[in-house]
Amino acid sequence: MKILMLALLISLPAVGQQVIPAAKNDTAPQKAEKATGGVVLSEDKKPPYDHTTTADGKKPAAVKPPVPQQNCPERFWIWLKSLNNSDWLLVVTTLYLFATVKIWRAMVKSNEHAEKTYGESKKSADADRELTRRQLEAYERPWVTASFEACGFLQVGMTGNLGVLFRVWLENIGHSIATHISFEVEIVPVEPTDYRHVVATQDRIAQRLKPLTSGPVLFAGEKVANFVRLNLVEVEKYAVNFEGEGRYLFLCLAVVIKYCYPTSDREHTTRVGFTFGNEREFMGGWLLVKLGEELPPEKITILTLPSGGGAD
Repeated sequence: MKILMLALLISLPAVGQQVIPAAKNDTAPQKAEKATGGVVLSEDKKPPYDHTTTADGKKPAAVKPPVPQQNCPERFWIWLKSLNNSDWLLVVTTLYLFATVKIWRAMVKSNEHAEKTYGESKKSADADRELTRRQLEAYERPWVTASFEACGFLQVGMTGNLGVLFRVWLENIGHSIATHISFEVEIVPVEPTDYRHVVATQDRIAQRLKPLTSGPVLFAGEKVANFVRLNLVEVEKYAVNFEGEGRYLFLCLAVVIKYCYPTSDREHTTRVGFTFGNEREFMGGWLLVKLGEELPPEKITILTLPSGGGAD
C-alpha cells in the first residue's frame, strides 16, 4: 500500500503539465512573458503612440495649466488683501476728500437755490406790496373831473364863426385833497362818430398844460365853478350837407385837467370829452348845430363822449 502512494506522488507533476500544455507557436517574448508573469516588449512591436517623446525623439514643451478666471468681486478682494497701511491711509483720505467735495457742491447748489427762491419771493413780495400801495392810493387819493352847463346862447353865424358860454364844474370825487388844479378846454368840430381829432387835441393840450401853483384846492366831495366862453372861426368847412335840411356841424369839447396832491410827487391828469348841440331826430338822435342857427341854453344838450376819457 505504501508503495502505491509513493508512485502517485511521483506521477503528479507530469499530470499538471499535461493539463496546461504550452502553445506550439509561442514566440520568445511570449514565453518570457508567461515565465515572468508581466509584459515584455519585443523590438519589432512598439505602442503606436509615445506621449513622452515626439516623432524626432525630443520631449515636447511643457504645457502650463490654464489659469482659473476670476470675477470682479474676487479681484477686488485680492486687491484689498494686498494693501498695506499706507495704501489704506491713501484710500481713506481719497474717500474723505471725495465726500467733502460732494458735500461742498451740495451746499453750493443749496445756497444758489435758496438765493433764487429768496429773490423770487422778494420780487413777489415787492409786487404785492406795490399793488397794495397802488390800490390803497387809488382808493384814498383825489380824483378831479369836469362837467359842463350851457349858460348862454349858442351862436353859429353863416360866415362860420361860433361862440358859446359854458359853466365848467370841477369836482373832486376822491377821498383826499387835490391841489394846484388847472384845466383847459377847446371846441373840436369833427365828423359824426369820428373822435380821433378830440384825442389828438387832448394830447396837444396835455403837453403844454401844467398844474397851477395858485390853482384852486378841492377837498374830497367839493366842486368849484368856472365860466368859459369858447369861440371858433371858419367852422363852415366842417359842415355836413343834408338835402332839404341845410348844413350842420357835429361839435365836441376836448377837456384836460392837471392837479397834484400831497402824498404824490408827480402831477396827475384827467381827460374828458363831450359833444353838444341840438338833438336832431332825422340824424338818429345825434347832437348837431345848424349854420346860422342860434340856440338858447335850455336847447343845448351836453353828453359825454364814449371815447377820449382817461385819468392817472
